[in-house]
Amino acid sequence: MNIEARKISLAQKLFAIQQEAILDKIEALLNRESFLTKEQKKAIDMGLKSLDEGNKIPHEEVMSETKKRYPNLFK
Repeated sequence: MNIEARKISLAQKLFAIQQEAILDKIEALLNRESFLTKEQKKAIDMGLKSLDEGNKIPHEEVMSETKKRYPNLFK
């Protein structure tokens, strides 16, 4: 289903809603600036800055260390 068809489908479903509470929740969701809290945004920005500064760990190294620390997760 392409994006235009999805929009039409969503609009049809929206028009069919009769419960005020559901419409309130949809409206609140659409009016949100972001799904992330300020703390989450700050943590992401810190991580991106750290990457920009060259602080990187290869995936293989992370996986190796994780398997050593938590072997029960890799059975």
